[in-house]
Amino acid sequence: MKSNIRFLTLNVGMKKNLAGLTNILVNHKLDIAFLQEVKVTDEELESKIGGIGYSCKVNINVEDAAKPGTAIVWRSSLPVKDVTNLVACRAQVACLEDYVLLNLY
Repeated sequence: MKSNIRFLTLNVGMKKNLAGLTNILVNHKLDIAFLQEVKVTDEELESKIGGIGYSCKVNINVEDAAKPGTAIVWRSSLPVKDVTNLVACRAQVACLEDYVLLNLY
């Protein structure tokens, strides 16, 4: 695993463009981003970031589109696994080798 992992936590303010996330990922060479106030599906987020080498897992309530949630975005080359939604729309956990990643809203 890389010795230096670049993280970001970002409240996207319920914006469909995710507050410029793709530009931020590329320009700052980020490895992992924890997002809050997300109102897009896995498929919508993947369509924005997949082409630039990232993967994602969204934690939203698909039955209540008005309720924002969270998302974890990571560089596809990183061995992120076991991404789990702990609390609907509010908390996610993932594993990166010996590390536990926690995204809270």
